[in-house]
Amino acid sequence: MVSRERAVKMAFCAGGDFELVFTVRRDALEAARLACELTVIGEVVEEGIWVEQAGEWRQLEARGYEHRIGG
Repeated sequence: MVSRERAVKMAFCAGGDFELVFTVRRDALEAARLACELTVIGEVVEEGIWVEQAGEWRQLEARGYEHRIGG
């Protein structure tokens, strides 16, 4: 079984589920809500990317995903 913390890290950094997590401009949020079912989980600000988890805000570590073929 994958821990919740590991699942969150995989959602932000693993490849494949490109529509699992996305960003939208604040002024387009209502239009996005009308277009699909979504849950706001954080905010991108000048200081970085922050997510709310268990009632607390934490800054995401700068990471990315690099697709490798043939290992």
